[in-house]
Amino acid sequence: QRRQGQGQVSVSYEAFVAEFPEFSEAPRTLVEAKLRGASLQISPEVWGPNADEGIKSLAASLIASSPHGMGSRLTKDDDKTVYEKNFLALQLSVAPRVLVT
Repeated sequence: QRRQGQGQVSVSYEAFVAEFPEFSEAPRTLVEAKLRGASLQISPEVWGPNADEGIKSLAASLIASSPHGMGSRLTKDDDKTVYEKNFLALQLSVAPRVLVT
């Protein structure tokens, strides 16, 4: 599922659509482009074992925000997609904790 190269983690198209089948109708080139873009924003050193989940979650959010993702937006009052909310929650779970005394 995961390929590493030049310090970047990459999730395959097949792994992504297996987890998010709702995006199987989106153009493969779009999905792969969003996966590449997401992999550039997710540092394996920071995200650790959650890096693949971060990439998939961010890519899903990016696709849902594109014209091809109109049917997957599922927003409520705050204009955030379900995918964006999931990514933000995941991001908070891996964010370094800052202690204030």
